[in-house]
Amino acid sequence: MNIRISNEIVAKLVSRLDAAGITNGKEAERIERILELMAESSSITSLDDLIARMRSEPQASENALELAQRLGVVGCMDGPADLATNPCHLDGFGE
Repeated sequence: MNIRISNEIVAKLVSRLDAAGITNGKEAERIERILELMAESSSITSLDDLIARMRSEPQASENALELAQRLGVVGCMDGPADLATNPCHLDGFGE
């Protein structure tokens, strides 16, 4: 099932999640989690209920690649794309 949410609603949801300290994951992932919680429970009656439930969930931590991408350090240096393609880069390897 595809659900379309306007950019305005996305911005409001993300703003509320950020204000509540729920910052892990990309915007789409956080909104998808809201929709999953709504589908799972009929006892959730407001966004505040959803946020409380999301706060009680363990926060996934970033892996090293995600952190480096967020900080903008992936691909920021010049150099050969693959050191293994040039045999001179492997001189002495394994000795």
